[in-house]
Amino acid sequence: MSHTINNFFYSIKKYIVTHRYTIYLAVPFLLMDIITRIFGYKIGYFPTFYPAPNIFTLVWIFLFLGVVTCLRGIGSKIIDIIIAYVDKETPIGGRSSIQLIAEKGKERFYEKRGFKTIPHEFCGSGMRKVIRK
Repeated sequence: MSHTINNFFYSIKKYIVTHRYTIYLAVPFLLMDIITRIFGYKIGYFPTFYPAPNIFTLVWIFLFLGVVTCLRGIGSKIIDIIIAYVDKETPIGGRSSIQLIAEKGKERFYEKRGFKTIPHEFCGSGMRKVIRK
C-alpha cells in the first residue's frame, strides 16, 4: 500500500515539475478566485458567484491553458518561416545572413536549424546562419 502511495506522490511531483511553467500561468486565476471569495461579500457579488466559484475558476484556467498549450512550438514555426523567407528572397549567386542572440542555454534550439554559435561569456550567444545560393 505504501508503495502505491509513494508512486502516486512521485507521479504528482513529476507532473508538477514538468508542467511548472503552465502551473505558474494558472496562479493569477486562482488568485482571482481567492480575491473574489474574500471581497465578494462586501460588494454583493459573492452570493451570485457562490454556487460555482471553483467551476468559474477552472473554466478560465482550462481556457487559458488551452491557448498557452496551442502556442507550444510557435518559436520553431517563427524561425522556420524566417529561414524560408530569407532563402526564397536570396538571389541566385547571392548570400544572406540571419543573425540573432540566443537566450543563455538555448543555443541548441537554433543549432538544430543550422545556426552557428558565436560564443559570448556574459550574455546569450550570438547565432548566425548563412544562406548561399
